[in-house]
Amino acid sequence: ERVLSAPQAGDAPRLKQAFLLTISRPPTVAESTILLANLKHQRSAFMRAPQAAAKLAATGDTPRRPGLDDCEVATWTTLSSLLLNLDEAISRE
Repeated sequence: ERVLSAPQAGDAPRLKQAFLLTISRPPTVAESTILLANLKHQRSAFMRAPQAAAKLAATGDTPRRPGLDDCEVATWTTLSSLLLNLDEAISRE
C-alpha cells in the first residue's frame, strides 16, 4: 500500500521504489525487466480472478487504505513477497 499510495505513478517508478525499500539499491535493467514481466503476469491473473484479488487484498492485521483497487493491492502484494524472498533481502547469520 505504501508503494501504491506514493505520488509517482506507473509500474516502473513504483517497482524502483519497492526495490529500494526492500533491497536498498535500485534494480538493474535485467532485474527490472524480469520483475515488470512478473508484475504484468500477476495483474493479468488477478484481473481474471477478482475474487482471489479481493481475498488477498483483504488479508492482514491492519485496515486497508480506502480507495485502493483490490487487483492492484494483490498484484503488488505478490511482487513484494517475491522481493522479500530474494537472497539480498534475506538476513543470514
